[in-house]
Amino acid sequence: MHRGFRFIIITLLFIALAASQVVQSSERSSVDTLSKTTLLDEAAYYTNRNPSLSIEYAKKALEQSSEGELNRLKAYYYLGYAHYRENNYDSALYFLNNSREENKKINNTGWQALIINRLGNTYQLMGDYERALKNYQQALELNEQAEEQQEIARSLTNIGSIYRTFGNFDEAIQFHLRALEIYEDLEATEGIAWTSLNIARLFKLNGNYQKALEYLDKSYDIYKGITEKQGVQTGETLCLKEYGLIYSRAGELDKALEHSMTVLERNKENDNQYGVASTLIDIGKIHYENGEYDTSLKYLNDALSLKKKLEDQLELPSLLRLMGENYMDKGELDLASQYYLQSLEQAEKQGLKGELKDVYHALSRLYRQTDNHEKALEYYELYSGLKDSLADQHTTELEMQYEFEKEHEKFRFEQERKQELQEAKLKRQRIIKWAFIVGFILVSLLLFLIYRNYKRKIETNKQLELQKEEIETQRDEIEAQRDLATKQRDRIARQNQIITESIEYARRIQKAVLPQEDNIRDLFHDYLIFYKPKNIVSGDFYWISKVRGKIIIAAADCTGHGVPGAFMSMLGVAFLNDIVNHNKVLKPEEILNRLRKDVISALHQSVQNRSSRDGMDISLSVIDPDENMLYFSGAYNPAYIIRSGALHEIKADRMPIGIHSAYKDTSFTIKSFELKPDDRIYLFSDGFYDQFGGERGLKFGRKAFKNIFIEHYNKSMAEQNKILGETLSEWQKNRPQIDDIMILGIHYA
Repeated sequence: MHRGFRFIIITLLFIALAASQVVQSSERSSVDTLSKTTLLDEAAYYTNRNPSLSIEYAKKALEQSSEGELNRLKAYYYLGYAHYRENNYDSALYFLNNSREENKKINNTGWQALIINRLGNTYQLMGDYERALKNYQQALELNEQAEEQQEIARSLTNIGSIYRTFGNFDEAIQFHLRALEIYEDLEATEGIAWTSLNIARLFKLNGNYQKALEYLDKSYDIYKGITEKQGVQTGETLCLKEYGLIYSRAGELDKALEHSMTVLERNKENDNQYGVASTLIDIGKIHYENGEYDTSLKYLNDALSLKKKLEDQLELPSLLRLMGENYMDKGELDLASQYYLQSLEQAEKQGLKGELKDVYHALSRLYRQTDNHEKALEYYELYSGLKDSLADQHTTELEMQYEFEKEHEKFRFEQERKQELQEAKLKRQRIIKWAFIVGFILVSLLLFLIYRNYKRKIETNKQLELQKEEIETQRDEIEAQRDLATKQRDRIARQNQIITESIEYARRIQKAVLPQEDNIRDLFHDYLIFYKPKNIVSGDFYWISKVRGKIIIAAADCTGHGVPGAFMSMLGVAFLNDIVNHNKVLKPEEILNRLRKDVISALHQSVQNRSSRDGMDISLSVIDPDENMLYFSGAYNPAYIIRSGALHEIKADRMPIGIHSAYKDTSFTIKSFELKPDDRIYLFSDGFYDQFGGERGLKFGRKAFKNIFIEHYNKSMAEQNKILGETLSEWQKNRPQIDDIMILGIHYA
């Protein structure tokens, strides 16, 4: 009996402890869930993991925020940070500067420092080191005022990286060691990893490869753990790149090439074009060191082409110099001279002392080989003077001083820790004592409850039987509800099918009222109609008619798209048929005046009540073949005429067909243009050049739209139609179409 009672007590204690752990785990899960409930939390969470998704959340947050709110500042910041992660630096600067402007309204010092620091990161990757350093120094000053130790360390590390780029190694190592000391005190592993990586780069530049690998191993181990836990490979990839550079400098070219090829594949998988360009330079350098000049030049030319495409100035001086080294060793001295001088120009422009030193030395060798001893001596003296100024004599001493100070601090803290441990031990003993008393009371209470519940066991079993019957009844009710839900789902699906079929039928009706191909072919032997609705039916339409020997052509963009736009387009076609075909109005300005009047009347619009702003933008031309004249009037939409490769734009009036803010019943104007054989005439809506796409997700633009017609004007309209489709598809890629698209082109023979 004694043993049984003791066994029950021990069992209950284990149950209580397990329950406590479950509760704590549940609480942590709840906190994790709550930390992701807002759009801004999601945007912050995905900045490093999935920048595109982060942009979506930040945009939604921006839409819901108002001026002067902290949330608006944060939304702009995360948009800038996500674009920075995607290497879209112009967009990053735009959103980060907006965030900075928002902060002026609320004056939040912490966010101000964070924004300025991120601006510095962006400028640094764009090669604008002076601006980057200025922003880092401002961020450091703000963080020191706020005594934010982790942010101070971040700013110190960033400033050190700029000084390393400028060749000021003494200042660079001092900033990095100060940052490392702060990160180690805070036990901030990611900060330790980043600073260790920067220190490894400094030792590499000094030729101390053993020390460089020591710090790099420390950084790589931390970043590898981050990759396994978070799935973020950026830090690990940077370390692999640095391994390749160190092994290359140390002459272990096989190891260097192996690491660099791994980095190249990772950057390609992650679509990191800037990383691809940088790694191509590393691989080209390795092949150069191995004497494989043609292979080296292949990789370096690929890197140069990509950097020009990206407008990336980073590493450009060293890339151009390395290409010169290849041509130098191949004996092609003229080409070597060209690339050396380009490298010199870029290094001077960016203020890179280390690169200036290397290109001075290269030019000295070149002029010595071409027997231009005066120039050779001039560049050698420049090289020698700069080399002496860059000698880093204090790196090892500073590191030893740092280690000594760290050991001294360690001894002092050990004494304090012993005292703290003693106090903690006494406190723990008191906690254990009270925990035992409370636990004993709880166990006694539990035993009493178990005894009482045992007596009720038979009654409980009876209740369970009743509950079983109730559950079975509820199960039947749930199954009935499930069947009802299935029927409702099928009914909704059928309704959707009916609606879709109705819209498809509306599309056939809309297509029927548009000009037929046979009729257009009778008027023009060569024409194009590029017609691409956003949805099944379109708010854009085209209209062609011939009355009394004159040809009237129009291209219109109605308010909205889909079904609402389609109704407006049908209304527009009906009104044009009445105005031109029935009433024989043939002057383009009068046609548009009548059309505007009919639209306003049909939609019951008025200046006092502008709740209905529906209408259309239109370009309308009347062609008189006998006089070879084109008469044009337009509502917002212009017309293009291509003659011998030159584009003539006939501008439209800045008012729509319908009520508008400055509506005063002003008449549309008429413009004339004398036509010549072989002219190309284009009328269109704004859907094509407003489409988003390309690498940066920008609009296609009017300039690029005009260039399509200028470049391909001498091709047939059928070929131009195909080119328009291919150009739009390549630009748009996976992005959704945002508006109806309609282009009408005519070859005037």
